Amino acid sequence: MKELEKYSLKNYSDDELLSFLLKEIKNSNEDLSVFAIRELKHYSSAKVCETLTYIMENDSNQRKKIAAINSLKKRKPNSYTQGLLVNQLFNENGEVRATAAEVLHEYKDFVLDELHSYLTADILDISKTTIIKLLGYIGNTETLEILMKNRSQMSNELQELADITISNLKKKNVKLMLEELEKEKEKCD
Repeated sequence: MKELEKYSLKNYSDDELLSFLLKEIKNSNEDLSVFAIRELKHYSSAKVCETLTYIMENDSNQRKKIAAINSLKKRKPNSYTQGLLVNQLFNENGEVRATAAEVLHEYKDFVLDELHSYLTADILDISKTTIIKLLGYIGNTETLEILMKNRSQMSNELQELADITISNLKKKNVKLMLEELEKEKEKCD
């Protein structure tokens, strides 16, 4: 038992553990490297943010990229990070796009205008698909108007997806309006 105690994490400082994780990111064992990236979410430092954004932007390993995106969830959104996440919506890997969209869902107040601009941009349909799906969750009344206005200029598949998103946004807005009316009624009673 004494032998195992020397390997306890309690015996290491946060700086030592962080140094270990940063070193293991470059390990040839992909599972260990991905584990190290995932664990960086527990640390706040400029070096951690720099490492995560570097992996997200430059690493060709999709598992590492996804782990870095997920580790960024714990960070407050800033324009640089959200720009990197939006760029991942154009990644060729569907899982990377979906993971970036999931994190952007939490940054919704910061990215809506940029996502709206992509609805009329000349980008691949696969990226527009991810963006339209994401807007179905985080969109607002402006999103609804933009989708309805630009729907006719989309491919048939995107039009179908836009219709579903429009329907979801209408339901969401009606639900919010009803909740507001209920709150007003309670105030009056």
